[in-house]
Order: sequence, then C-alpha cells, then structure tokens
Amino acid sequence: MSFIDIIKFLFWNIIGYALAIFTFYLAFYYFKYFSRYRPLPGPFPLPFVGNRLQYRGHPATWAKRLHEEYGDICEIYMGGERHIWISRADLVEKIFRPSLNNNYLIRITHREGLDEIDVTTKGITFNRSLDSWTFNRKFFNQAISSLSFMKQNVIWTQNLFEEMEDYWRELKFQTENTSGKEFTLNISEWMIRFTTDVIFTLTTNKRAYSFANYFNQLSNTKTKQHSEIEMVESENLIKNIRSWLHALQFFMDTPSLWRKYIPSFKKRSEYLKSEVDRLNNTFMELVKQRRKEIEMTPEDEQLIPDMLSMLLTVNTPRDVTAKLADEHHTRPLSDEEVRGNILEVISAGVDTTANTFCFIVYHLGHYPDVKEKMLQEFNSVFRDDLSRPIEHEDLNKLVYCDAIIKEVSRLMSIVPVIFRMSIKADEIVKYSFPAGTQINVNTHVIHTHPSHWKDPEKFDPSRFLNQGVPGGNKIAKNSLLIFGGGLRMCPGKNLAMTELKALMVLLYRKYDVELVNINEPVKYHYSIVKSCDDLMIRIKDRKEKQ
Repeated sequence: MSFIDIIKFLFWNIIGYALAIFTFYLAFYYFKYFSRYRPLPGPFPLPFVGNRLQYRGHPATWAKRLHEEYGDICEIYMGGERHIWISRADLVEKIFRPSLNNNYLIRITHREGLDEIDVTTKGITFNRSLDSWTFNRKFFNQAISSLSFMKQNVIWTQNLFEEMEDYWRELKFQTENTSGKEFTLNISEWMIRFTTDVIFTLTTNKRAYSFANYFNQLSNTKTKQHSEIEMVESENLIKNIRSWLHALQFFMDTPSLWRKYIPSFKKRSEYLKSEVDRLNNTFMELVKQRRKEIEMTPEDEQLIPDMLSMLLTVNTPRDVTAKLADEHHTRPLSDEEVRGNILEVISAGVDTTANTFCFIVYHLGHYPDVKEKMLQEFNSVFRDDLSRPIEHEDLNKLVYCDAIIKEVSRLMSIVPVIFRMSIKADEIVKYSFPAGTQINVNTHVIHTHPSHWKDPEKFDPSRFLNQGVPGGNKIAKNSLLIFGGGLRMCPGKNLAMTELKALMVLLYRKYDVELVNINEPVKYHYSIVKSCDDLMIRIKDRKEKQ
C-alpha cells in the first residue's frame, strides 16, 4: 500500500467515524427532545444551536414572536439549554414568592461569559452566590431606601437640574443669535448624562460632569468650570457604562465557541472586554482613593455617609451604616466587592431612569389631556410658585404623576425580560422541569395581556388611580413588573420613582414642552434595557408663554 493509499484510507476512516459520532449525537439529541416529560409548545430545535438561528436579536423580540406563535408558556433551546418563557401574571406567582426559601432566587443558569466580565459573584443583579447576594441586598435596601438618602436625592436632582438649565439657556442664546435657528434639545442625550451625574454624586459624593461635557460638545464656547482632563474622563465614563450594558447582553447570550473562533464575535468580545476592564479600573481607582481618604480622616471626625463610604466601612470600627452585621456577615467587604457593588448601582440606575423619563416626555407630548391633569396636580401642591424648592414630602402627594410613570412603564417595559432559574426540580401548572432550568418572564406581554388589562394598548394613567377603595381599579397580582418581583425586586425602586417625579416637576412646572417631530414614532433600541434614541423637544418658559 502506497503512502497516498494510506492517507486516503485514514481520511475515509476519519470521515466514517465522524459521521457515526454525528449520527449517534443526532439520534441521542432528538431522543431526549421527543421523550421529554410533558413537553411545552415551542419551535423545533436544531442540533448544537437549538433555536438560535430562528430567534436572533434581543430577547424582547423573541418574547413577542414566541407568545404570538406558542401562547402563554412555551420553550426554546439555546444550544442544548432549555429556556421556559412565561407570559401571564398568574403563572409567575410561584417564581416571585417573597421568601428566602423561594426556588427561584438565582437569576440565570451558569454563563461562562458573565464569569469573564466578573458579575456573577458581586452586586445583586447577576450574583449567583446567594450568601453574597443576601448581604448586598440587605445593604442596598437599607442605604437606598432610607429617608435621608431619598431627601438627598431630591436636593441633588434640583441643584444639578438648575445647572443644566444654565447650559440650556446659553445654548439657546447661541442658537437663536448666531444661526437664527430654532433651539431644540435631544432630551435622550441630556437625560443619560444628567442621571449619570445624579447617581454618581449620590453614591460617591463626587461629580461626573457628564452634562457639562455634553454642553462643551454642543457649544461654541467651553465651560471654564472644569478641566479638559475631567471632560475627557466624563465622556469615557458615559461610553464605558453604555458598553457595560451591551456587554451584559452579549456575554450572557453569546456561546463561548462563537466568541473565541468566529471573527466578528471575537472582535466584539475583545472590544467589550476592554471597555469593561476600563470601567472596572476607573471604579477601582475611585474605591482606593476613598479608602485612603477614610484612613486619613481623624477618628473623631464624622465620615460623609454616601454609599461608597458605607460599603467601605461596613463591619469595621468606622461603620457608618446601621450595623448590618449578623452571624453570617461579619467581615468587611474587599475592594473588589465594593467596586462591583458601586459599579452596578451607577450603571443600573442611569439607563433605567433616564430612558423611562424620555418615554414619559414622549407620551405627554402625544396626550395633552394627561399633561394638563399633571399640571393641575402640580398647581394643587406648589400653587403658582414655579420656583419653590421641592421637598420629598411634596412628591408623595403627586398621585397622578405616579400613575403616569406606571402607565408609561407598563407600555414601554424598560426591562422587557426578567430572568430566573429553578434551583430544584419544580412544576408550573402541569409542566415539570428539572433543577437548573432557565425561566424567562415576558414582562412586555404580561404588561399588555388582555387577561390582565382592559384596553391593554391604550395609554390611560387613570387605571392606576383609586386602587384599594370600594369600586376602585384593581391591578392583578404580578401584572405590573416594572421593578421585577419577589425578593430580587430592584432595591432602587423608591429612589427611581422619587427621581422621576422630581424631574417631571422640574421640567414641566417651568416649561412648556413640545415634541419637535410629533408624528414620528418613538425610536429605541435594546441592550439589557430598552433605550430611547434621539428624542428631540423644544421648550419655552411658561411665564414667557403667558
């Protein structure tokens, strides 16, 4: 036998073995699929990829198509992993049961990609360590929900809004007196930067100068208040936070082999990793600086109780929290843990609040009757005083504002999918599934499900009024999941509602606000959240209009 014959023999044998292995895998794969217990409806999966090729894009787009085709509970396969999608409020009651014994306290199945960007053992969002998550949740609930923190939020929101107004006035002067054009604002860009500054200041007692930097990009003259280095760092922070949110989605959904060997995915992976590393380094430097400041502060001098100082001093002799230690959590947090927590608070708080506010502006622009009722409520609380400082107690009186926020959030679903994982084998309705099954709660469909809502596509804030009174409106349990549900509900919900109502008062109490393109549909894209794109408005001083 010649050398060529040997090569041919080996080649065909290898091909034969490969085909045999593939055939065996194919038979085993579909045997498991067709013999699964009480199968759910769903698209037919392919070997290796499952349903990835049928449902590309953001999970929110899958969610809508899945519900249309397969109903309120169905399944898809991501590679070999089974995902259960649930789209009706009564089916998620077990998932959101508020108990530490809940079978669904972990958000997601193990994802190597999320390990790579270091989010599965820190913070609360994707933290798979229940011990670590329990302590962090306890900390966030105390720090973010405290009355003093809420009041400080209102103060900073007003102070920073006044500064932003100064920039708007300067830009208006430049626009109208230099080019003669109409002055308009891209409120989506301003709000991302504004909320970055508010959250950054609240959590670290330092400024991010985000909207000052945006003013510099738009203005003929630069602000003299901040250095060029501060402006560059500010823009990098905004860019890195946005990349971090994209990275969460990318590394959660993209298989390891794709990230390593498919050129376009590999390039995207490397870029997002570098952005995440840059953001981590920025926050780690901030943590180290603050730790040094604390060490240099005399023991008889009180520390500023911002969130960063709370995280760094918890369970130490200089603890500025309300003593969170218990028999399970007695040690101080490491710099890495503090960095992960503070990064999550800032990154998660920026986009959700900013984009919700933009969608509120969009809807108020299309529903003048709703805006008029809101202004009447402002007048009942603040009278005709357009500049009286807002007190935290004022915001509790804004019941109709609260209803507007809920109705906009219902229709727009900033977080369109809520992730949970079964820790043990379980059953929902008549369907059983093993431990480690990924459960995806389809909030967008639940928020517009005709079983839960009358005229579900209609914008009607009044549906949230008169709850809990005889003959009043009733909201079905788990049919409104703006902040999630159960013990893993967002701990910043009260902070977000306070911030949103304060912004509504600050903008609409003083200005008449109009959409530049009233006939244009709202533009948005998905990362881990629904993000508003390029919402152009024109504002006119209400006193000037009168």
